[in-house]
Amino acid sequence: MTEQTWLNEKEENIFLTENAAQNNSIETSKTKDDKPLILLVEDNEDVVAYIAFCLPGYRLAVAKDGMEGFELAAELIPDLIISDVMMPRMDGFKLLKK
Repeated sequence: MTEQTWLNEKEENIFLTENAAQNNSIETSKTKDDKPLILLVEDNEDVVAYIAFCLPGYRLAVAKDGMEGFELAAELIPDLIISDVMMPRMDGFKLLKK
């Protein structure tokens, strides 16, 4: 089992794993209920926190840029992807096109 660090006590559906902390990414918790999974591709931590607060009924995976978002999307197969447009390495348009 991977060591978990909670991002925020109110946002129990989001946590940092040991590997994710090294890669600066956030992964979703594995819950027994099958809440839909949203992949949020956003490089601003305040925006991530706000969107996570607004979506308490969903599991949320977060990537910091388009390249990381593409890798997480291929790995997790989310129900929905919400992406910023202007990000380092790969912007949101290229991510969604790819």
